Amino acid sequence: ITFVPPMIGGIIWPDGFLPAIGWAGLAASIWSVIVPALLLRASRRKFQASLYRVPGGSTTVPLLLVYGIIVAICHTLYVFNLLPVFK
Repeated sequence: ITFVPPMIGGIIWPDGFLPAIGWAGLAASIWSVIVPALLLRASRRKFQASLYRVPGGSTTVPLLLVYGIIVAICHTLYVFNLLPVFK
């Protein structure tokens, strides 16, 4: 899902790689940053008294969510031509 669209976009359209890699970045930010952060938050709420806890403390989840949302916003701004674009 993440890497096939940019490859196809680069093969079919000479300038299709950049838009396609943007969509791949959006998918990657959702599936590799936002979803795991939400799963971590849910796990920490459900299993508060667990013996093992991943380092990072209480700031890990908000920082991951902010990063993922910034990536998604940047792609959305790119789609609506509100960011400088390489041409």
